[in-house]
Amino acid sequence: MTGACGLLGALSTRFAHAAVHAGIELERRAANRGKGRAGGEVRGVESRGHNDRTQAALSTSLPLTSRLRTQAHVTWNRVDSDFASPFGSSAAFSRRWTTRVQADAALTRGTELSAGVELQRERVGGTFITGEAFQEIPVDRQTLGSFVEARANVHDRLFAAAGVRLEHIRRERLEPSGSRPELAEDAVVSANPKLSAAWIAAGSGSSFTKIR
Repeated sequence: MTGACGLLGALSTRFAHAAVHAGIELERRAANRGKGRAGGEVRGVESRGHNDRTQAALSTSLPLTSRLRTQAHVTWNRVDSDFASPFGSSAAFSRRWTTRVQADAALTRGTELSAGVELQRERVGGTFITGEAFQEIPVDRQTLGSFVEARANVHDRLFAAAGVRLEHIRRERLEPSGSRPELAEDAVVSANPKLSAAWIAAGSGSSFTKIR
């Protein structure tokens, strides 16, 4: 059985050509898990838990020229979970910050270019992530991404896009615990290219056939 309650709030405003949007969302969710079923009826409750989630966001959009527009987004996400069962209580948490800055430019008629960077920092932990003295320790991760994409309206019915996203993913060192050895700091660089095209084969207005 599950149940949830929440609160949602948002605020938007505009100054000349700039726009600002802020929002916050709070949610608390409870869940019970049954031991088993007899004749379709739950015979007992094995565990109970709560998940509390808070999310806040702030974004802004500002045109620098008639052909160049900038955007910035900041989000914060917090999750706290607790869990009670016949084996004892446990808990887990997650904290995540994401910052994104993007610029969109109209190069020529029908051709646009977007480029930006995104930074995400995350810390997670819980009862079952422990160190040498079996104390709780957090896991810290960071992802730094940069991206660029070009979009072209080749013809009234033909559209194409090409781009690439480069990510640098890093995890901080984790000390050993019990049977788990030490995990040294780890870093990975990943390149993700993108190429797509779409052709509107027939139709107009709200009725059309598109091939990708």
